[in-house]
Amino acid sequence: MLGVYFKENSPGMILSIQYLRGLAALLVLASHSYWKLVQYSGIQNIDFYKIGHMGVDIFFIISGYIMCHSIKNKRIRGLSFFRKRIFRIIPLYWSLTLVALLVFLVFPNMVNSSSGKTVIFESFFLLPTSYNYLLTNGWTLAYEFYFYTIFALVLHRRNNLVLVILLISVITISGMILTKTNNAYYKFFTNEIMLEFVFGILIFKFKGILKFKPVFSCLIVLLGVLLAVYFKLNGFGIRIIDFGVPAMIFFIGVVSLEDFFVGKRHMEVSKLFEMLGASSYSLYLIHPFLLVSTALVFKWLGLTNYVILLYISLFMSSVIGGYVCYKFIEQPLSSLVWKIRTRGSLKLKKE
Repeated sequence: MLGVYFKENSPGMILSIQYLRGLAALLVLASHSYWKLVQYSGIQNIDFYKIGHMGVDIFFIISGYIMCHSIKNKRIRGLSFFRKRIFRIIPLYWSLTLVALLVFLVFPNMVNSSSGKTVIFESFFLLPTSYNYLLTNGWTLAYEFYFYTIFALVLHRRNNLVLVILLISVITISGMILTKTNNAYYKFFTNEIMLEFVFGILIFKFKGILKFKPVFSCLIVLLGVLLAVYFKLNGFGIRIIDFGVPAMIFFIGVVSLEDFFVGKRHMEVSKLFEMLGASSYSLYLIHPFLLVSTALVFKWLGLTNYVILLYISLFMSSVIGGYVCYKFIEQPLSSLVWKIRTRGSLKLKKE
């Protein structure tokens, strides 16, 4: 989903990151599928399912890491960097937000029906709000662009990564210490979740010493999983600790397995995870539509009591639909935007 876009066969692609993107999207999907199951089948709501929300925290750490990778040994202007992020993320987001708007105008009860007011203007421009976006998952993109803005502002300076770390840390920690307020903008700009981008930057900066043997890397991955489970059962109620720390440890373990993954790239399971990683952004954005559609079909057929079948159908329809969206919407949109940008650049040079 989030982070620099690499084509499947791009030499710049980091396999471990690609696998993490796919896994993070699946974690979010697993959590949302369960919630949809609760809504339509009436089974007991078990809070533990929310552990899948850690997929978002993994995404943010990926963004911190991969933004550093994208500028390594390159001279990139802040404005150019920011434009690339807009051209990469906004076309698909706006396309699906328009679909959500049409649904909202015709069937308003089908959009955010269980979680309060929906706002339109803020949805398109990813502005801070205490209400819901048309595309619920858009809230994470708002934080992505907040991070990109800080990143772009200091990109031309020496020690730019250190400046990013300091700016985010000072703003966030100040917000945690100072008096709390319900102001949507204040809560957004000082949210502790921004520190997860810092985690990604720090891992990138120290990646040279974060190389372990595969067995030890697997133990680090296991530690991240165990911590995630423990904090979900006995958490502090602070996201950066309950989700961010386990996600960071898990991330370190997976990334340190990069050489192992490269050696196993020929295996079918590796190709599957590459595919999931490539389509993770589409999967992340489109799965709310597919969950609702699948659940409504089961309700119409009178099959909502078949909870296992319903859950599998919710999950798999989203995975398949996400890949279809990637191949037939996201990729063509990316190609179209690239052509428009290239033509625009050529015209400017001629003039």
